[in-house]
Amino acid sequence: MNNEKKIILGLCTANRCRSQMFEAIMKHLAAGQYEVISAGTKATVVHPLAIKVLAEIGISTDGQCSKKIVELNRDEDALILEDQNGQRHEFPLSRITHVITLCGGANESCPLFPANVLREHWPIDDPDQYSGSEESVLPYFRASRDDILQRVKNFITSINTKVEDSGCCSDKNICDVSCKPDSDPNKSSSSSGCKEGCC
Repeated sequence: MNNEKKIILGLCTANRCRSQMFEAIMKHLAAGQYEVISAGTKATVVHPLAIKVLAEIGISTDGQCSKKIVELNRDEDALILEDQNGQRHEFPLSRITHVITLCGGANESCPLFPANVLREHWPIDDPDQYSGSEESVLPYFRASRDDILQRVKNFITSINTKVEDSGCCSDKNICDVSCKPDSDPNKSSSSSGCKEGCC
């Protein structure tokens, strides 16, 4: 795991359907640009139909499991999750930049993250609320999947646009030319175009 990557966290009450689809889709589309995790207020299991509808569009949930938030410790810079098998996972709070809530329950009971963490609420319909045969329920899972897919695309576009507008690169280890001092020795350093805190 790259310990320098920013973390995007998706939250939903049971971490079973919507937040699992969010995690898989965000991982797929972000292509390693961020570390993506999901959790809930309780740990259950990943819904098999969530796995099925993601597979329909070529997105895998391999390695994902349902997790719950156990502790948010600011003093020790730690977010601690516990998965459905009782295994604990710890993530640095300082690397979490965005928290996305995907259901009303998670939005209302979301822990208080540090002020620099950006929160968004995406009111995604819960496909798990519908009962019936697999054939009759699948359209609801596909609709929620497609809603999340479009929102994730918009989210990534928005982040990348902000990075471009700032003149800074998303990877602090690789500076864009706009962050580098001007090679002309006659120009003062103040006119180099490098923005404070960019690189």
